[in-house]
Parts: sequence; C-alpha cells; structure tokens
Amino acid sequence: MHLVTFRDSFPIHDMAMESINKFSLHPPNASLLINKLEDSDDGEYTIQINVKYKELVKTQNQTIRVTVNVPVSKPTVHMEPASAAVEDVDNVTMTCSVEYGTRVVYQWLHGGSPIPSNPRYTFSADHRKLVISLAKKGDIGKYICVASNLVSKMWSEPAQLNVFYGPYHLKVNSDIGLQTRQVFTVNAGETVLFHCSADSNPPNTYAWIHKVNNMTKEIMTGPHFIVNSGEITLTNEYMCCAYNNITKKQDETQFTVIVANLGNGKEKLAQKASSVSPLAVITTISVITIVCMLFFFLWRRCHPKKGRKTRNPAIMGNWYTF
Repeated sequence: MHLVTFRDSFPIHDMAMESINKFSLHPPNASLLINKLEDSDDGEYTIQINVKYKELVKTQNQTIRVTVNVPVSKPTVHMEPASAAVEDVDNVTMTCSVEYGTRVVYQWLHGGSPIPSNPRYTFSADHRKLVISLAKKGDIGKYICVASNLVSKMWSEPAQLNVFYGPYHLKVNSDIGLQTRQVFTVNAGETVLFHCSADSNPPNTYAWIHKVNNMTKEIMTGPHFIVNSGEITLTNEYMCCAYNNITKKQDETQFTVIVANLGNGKEKLAQKASSVSPLAVITTISVITIVCMLFFFLWRRCHPKKGRKTRNPAIMGNWYTF
C-alpha cells in the first residue's frame, strides 16, 4: 500500500478515502498512527521513500510486521461421551474452544495439575483437543482447559469425567468370630453377619453361594449374609460373587465357616476356678490330715510311753542286805 510521497519536504498523500480515518500520518518523519486497532489490521506495512535529484531518482523500501493480539474469551470444554465412559471400552474426547482470541495457546489440567506424559493421552497439534484412549479408573476427575496468548489468560469451568469400573479388591468380613485369612471360626449357636464389599462404580450386585458336595446353590443376594451357626454343619464353604452391571465384569471370593464351642475366655476361667476350688480344699485337708497322722505314728514308735516302777519289798530288801 502506497501511503505517502514527499516532495520538497511536503507530503503528498496517496491513501484511499476509506483509510483516511483509519490511518494518520505525522510528518516530517512520516510516522503512521493506526486508529482503533482491530484484528484485521494484522499484517505487513511497507514504507517507500523516493528521493529525486535532478535526473537521478533513488528509491528505498522498508517493511515492518504489525501483530494484533485479541484477548481470549473464557474457554468452554465439550466432552464425548457426555455422561460417563466404561473402563477399557470407551475413548474420551475433550475439545476446548473460545469465542474470540488470536494466537491462542491451549493447556489441559487434571485435578489442578498439568497432565503428565501418558501413551493413552493424545493431543492435537494446537493442544485444543485431548483424546484419552480406553478410559481407566485413574482418569476420573475434573479437567480444565487454559487458553492464553501474549495479552490474556483464561480458565474454563471444570469438566467432570466419570468412568464406570470394577469390581476390584473383593473381600468378606465379619464382626463376630475369629478370622484367619479366608477361614471364620464362630461359636456354636451364634448368629453371624458377613459383609461382602468391592471397589466398583456403579455399586456391584452381590450373590452368596453355598458349596455342598461339589454342588453350588445360590442362597441370598445383597452385600450382607446372615448365618445361624446352630443350623449348619461343623465346616461349611461359601462364596461371595460381585457383578458390575455396566462394565459386565465380575469377581468372586471363597471362605470357610467352622463352628466351634469358643465361649468367653473370662467366663470359662471363672467357671473353671469355681468348679475346681471345693475339690482343691477337700484334697488339701485330706493330705494335711494324713500327713499329721503319719507324723504322729512315727513319733509314737520313736518315743514309746514309759510306765512307773513298782517298788517290790522283796527286791528292796535285797537292795539293803549287806
């Protein structure tokens, strides 16, 4: 665009009429003022200087680059699928967009931190799009898109990613009885409550199975199972099965219930003490009596009783005969 020609220090304007209100020239150094800068003003501007002396004409051109940065608007995130992804089945695509802004740079945050390098995470060339291949439980959380340029920076509202997963870490617990790994020892006559749990989203459905003679029989559904030890045999094998209706995955764990007469340790000790004490007293008295009698008889044998001497006159007479 030819802006101006100078002749004898006087500028000769050569601009279109529509540009007169947009551009302003300030002689004598021919500085150019762009009024009300817009993104359409972005581009290259060339100034041409023509110097004529007599028959000699000298021309010099200089080009500059004008970069216009429009502040970014608040970004929005669009997620597919919009509701929830199924673990190891669905891919998740997140797309960040702004209504206006130039030379926008995009960044993704997960849980408030930049997303680390992961072979399952793929970004578009401008990082505007994020693709998660085969969603996992660890991908659950809030995702934020940060849009920025040289003059502004904006954060999107958090986009919540939900993933259906599990069941994981299935286990059976009980508040009553002794547990050694997968073996529960309960007291005869007690009613015992077992609880089955696993990490899963959504929550699992549970089934309890009784194993008898290599045969299995479903006896109850739900996370809780009640056993009356007085109505079962001494050793019983059970199984808890967990099933996720969304992921179609399941897990199971086996455990054994042994019925024994455990009782209360303190009560048994007290009963034992109370039942043994009378017998101990009688035995002690008997032993003492026998020892005393033996001691008495031994003493009598070692120390016989001496009778009084009878003074026989005949004998006494003999004592005094000379």
